[in-house]
Amino acid sequence: MPRSELITDDQLRALFARHCQCRPIDLARSEDDHAAIHDCDTAILHDVQIALGIVQYGDIGRVQAIREARARCAEIFRAESS
Repeated sequence: MPRSELITDDQLRALFARHCQCRPIDLARSEDDHAAIHDCDTAILHDVQIALGIVQYGDIGRVQAIREARARCAEIFRAESS
């Protein structure tokens, strides 16, 4: 598995919490449910939801979508943790 895809579910949840200012944190919150007054990065939040399997896709492309989302999240997590 490429290094960029190595991210734990706990790290994904932490990434979500860092980029979602809505409280309480709700991993299932849809893009439209984020308050306009908050500065939530919904693109990152959506990737976390895909990576954790919260957002479901049909069988075709599901594994690839999860893999790609996890890789993007891992890159962001590492960049922010440096």
